[in-house]
Amino acid sequence: LIKFFGHLSVASVECLSQFPKFLDSLLDLIYHFDRLDASLRLLAFDTLAAVGSTDRAKKFLDRQHNNCTQCDMRRAMNAFGIAIATGPLDLRVRHISALSMMLEVKDEVEDADADAIAQKWFNWLGENFPSVIISYLSKPFNDIRISSLRLLLTLFDHKWAIRIFYFGAGFMVAILSRNTERNAEGKQCKYDVICKLIDSSDSVISPEDMMKLKMYRREGAFYVERNPQVDMEND
Repeated sequence: LIKFFGHLSVASVECLSQFPKFLDSLLDLIYHFDRLDASLRLLAFDTLAAVGSTDRAKKFLDRQHNNCTQCDMRRAMNAFGIAIATGPLDLRVRHISALSMMLEVKDEVEDADADAIAQKWFNWLGENFPSVIISYLSKPFNDIRISSLRLLLTLFDHKWAIRIFYFGAGFMVAILSRNTERNAEGKQCKYDVICKLIDSSDSVISPEDMMKLKMYRREGAFYVERNPQVDMEND
């Protein structure tokens, strides 16, 4: 039933107001996700992400949060952040992908109200959430790194997200490192994130860092750094 009403509400946000018990049940699962088995936990977060993925749904859920005590989006997003930071690695990867869908900018014309709601939801993921994602960029597991890069690619359509991560400890070191990604998919994802940072032309990015980003782009996604020690041995 959760999956059915989830699909229904994505197609028509009015279903959320017509079937209030669905939203109550879904949020109750989210609030208590740590008591769920893996399949139900995945279903709960995937459904919440799908339900909240459109601009109209974001506005509806925000109104519900403000007017109805049972719809506590702050609590739901905090649970989302905890779920991404804890538990089995494969579940974290899926939850990161779900969050990407939830915060993706889907319309060509930016909706300022929906963007403000997305920023509020992101902040409710937890104060340490950006640090968690930055730490994942250097983990020795392809899936968690690539899903984190894809999340950044989605988030960086929002100006506020660029500023949050740019000032995050270790972000520039992690994003410019060519030593972490070993396969083509990961290298291309990181390259795409760097291109998005450059294209944003955000004034918070220092000239020095912008130069480093542009050098990375100029060298390309699959550039291999020369080992100075090997060069010395060849000489």
